[in-house]
Amino acid sequence: MEPIAVEGRSLLDNVYDELAGAPSASKDLIAKLFRELRDMRLKASPREWKTFVKEIVPKHPLKEFLHQDPFSRHSFEKPRGYAGDAELLDYIYGDSKAHISTEYGQLIFEYTTNAPASRAVRYRRDLIATMIDQLAEEKGAPRILSLACGHLREAHLSKAVQEGRIKEYLAIDQDAQSLSVVAANFSGLKVTPLRHSVRDFIAGRHLDTLGMFDFIYAAGLYDYLPQPHAQKLTKCMFDRLQPEGKLLIANFLPDIPDVGYMETFMAWQLIYRNRSELFDVSALIPDSAVREEKAFIEDNQSIIFLEMVKK
Repeated sequence: MEPIAVEGRSLLDNVYDELAGAPSASKDLIAKLFRELRDMRLKASPREWKTFVKEIVPKHPLKEFLHQDPFSRHSFEKPRGYAGDAELLDYIYGDSKAHISTEYGQLIFEYTTNAPASRAVRYRRDLIATMIDQLAEEKGAPRILSLACGHLREAHLSKAVQEGRIKEYLAIDQDAQSLSVVAANFSGLKVTPLRHSVRDFIAGRHLDTLGMFDFIYAAGLYDYLPQPHAQKLTKCMFDRLQPEGKLLIANFLPDIPDVGYMETFMAWQLIYRNRSELFDVSALIPDSAVREEKAFIEDNQSIIFLEMVKK
């Protein structure tokens, strides 16, 4: 067995023994697991880490113990067939009525849904809602496009959306279940759910029928896109902007505090990007077409944003 696998199994054994033997739940033990899994991931080779994630973690009793947390369990089991689905994010947003039957389940749930990555996801939602409201104040009745919209929870927080001060809000996703939630929640609020895949968008299918937009954003999509696809998609979205329109892309940063736990006990694999890699997704857009381009990182140091304004 590889040294990292031996070290990893020892870590899981120790944490499991401590958790199972503790008289009451302790967040310190969960924090220790998060911290040591991240450290181990950073020093392991990709092959060593993959072996640990695929062969050691699923068979270890600590997995079932931690999956008393419905957030971790849902991510690991992927009931919709893919990672990071809208139901999973609803645990973070507090929009899911989680049934938790044990003290440890509640403790783990409270820790995982308040860890830096989860706080960053809530910030991302809040930021987009704020940007929509600012745009409605500045321009009035904007057209907005959300790509891979999920349940569109940011629109719940937008006063402009709730008060009908937008012209149209297209919510695009490939998941029919997510779109049915959007349709039910935003009936009469100028929100139009549309079922298209990212491949459709990159290939240019249906684009001419969508029209032009004042604001286009992709909140979580780029966490799953390889760079060539990300570059093509960025160009497609930018081309759909009106003059002075704004594009917002979000992406998780490498080496976040949650990375070890997410990739093991949540089986949540992402494509992480640093600042230069995120700027590179706009490589196919001519500089002459861009009025402004900037990147910024939210306070939890977990998500980076790329904001572009068209000339």
